[in-house]
Amino acid sequence: MDKMIATKNGIVMHQPDGIFNYFGWPSVTRSPNGELLAVSSGFRLQHVCPFGKVALTRSRDEGKTWSPLEVIMDTPLDDRDAGIMAFGNGKLIVTSFNNTRAVQRGISNHTPERKAIVDAYLNLVTDEQEATYLGSTYRISEDNGITWGPILKAPVSAPHGPSRMNDGSLFYVGSCIPKGETEYVVRTFRSVDGLAWEMLGEIPLAQDAIENGYTYCEPHGIQLPDGSILVHIRAQTNSKPYSAHVFTVMQSVSTDGGRTWSEPVRLIERGSPPHLLRHSSGTLISVYGCRDKPFGQRVMFSYDNGKSWDVDYILRDDGPSGDLGYPCSVELADGKILTIYYQQMGEDKPCSILSSIWELPKK
Repeated sequence: MDKMIATKNGIVMHQPDGIFNYFGWPSVTRSPNGELLAVSSGFRLQHVCPFGKVALTRSRDEGKTWSPLEVIMDTPLDDRDAGIMAFGNGKLIVTSFNNTRAVQRGISNHTPERKAIVDAYLNLVTDEQEATYLGSTYRISEDNGITWGPILKAPVSAPHGPSRMNDGSLFYVGSCIPKGETEYVVRTFRSVDGLAWEMLGEIPLAQDAIENGYTYCEPHGIQLPDGSILVHIRAQTNSKPYSAHVFTVMQSVSTDGGRTWSEPVRLIERGSPPHLLRHSSGTLISVYGCRDKPFGQRVMFSYDNGKSWDVDYILRDDGPSGDLGYPCSVELADGKILTIYYQQMGEDKPCSILSSIWELPKK
């Protein structure tokens, strides 16, 4: 069966001029006033560097065109990833996270000139600033993203941030390293106001993850109409060479509001991290990047609330390299889907935020 989906592709964020022209790790949501809002980590030198800023753009025509970029988060660190979600009574939350200065210095593929720029900048960042902004961060807006509250610290990190529960509260599934530990765990939290977070539970490692040395990170979850919560998780090993099972998606389910979780099961052979969306038809959509050839963006569907999945439909397979992915979707007014992601627009081109508009395939 042909699994190539017809798409209408576009550009969301692109900065062809200058050297701070790398954009990655986007998210998209529908705002309280009906606009589409997209965010990403942009104005970077490359995949890892300290110059990232969370940029926001708006679409008033269902993703056909986008407004000039607004910088809405810019700490002294790298402001990596960007999540966005509308919640509660007209609020927006935007999330990001920051690496240590050591991580940002430690990348070996900088040119000598770029390494000098990075080192000179990081020499200006103080220990106090690193301590203040290190880890997961977020801001809240109560006026459709015109103004933003202070930068706050989140309990966990996930590329697309929290999702909205059926009652309008926030559900945040993400990774963290507990105090005194050295390995990531995936925990779940809930917040009514976006300020106070209640820890709900922790997703266990599956037996094959333990046996094969998998790490869980970069999850996303949604609550279904029956109240159960479905989470998709990036699972990976550090094995070399890059193999089919090194970068995959696993699924866990909670039927008690996120406190206890089923043992995760593997859904696909390759690709991650995931983003979940429930279409108005009831179809569940999970999009993910594929960093093995052919490089691109993929999607899987469930018609039975996650019990089974039809996997590896292709939105794009024209990526010049594996530096891509982190797709995120929103349903449009006509029932089509807009998926945004990051990918190079050609060989030797910086990464940009691109989009695909597409329709659900017929069963």
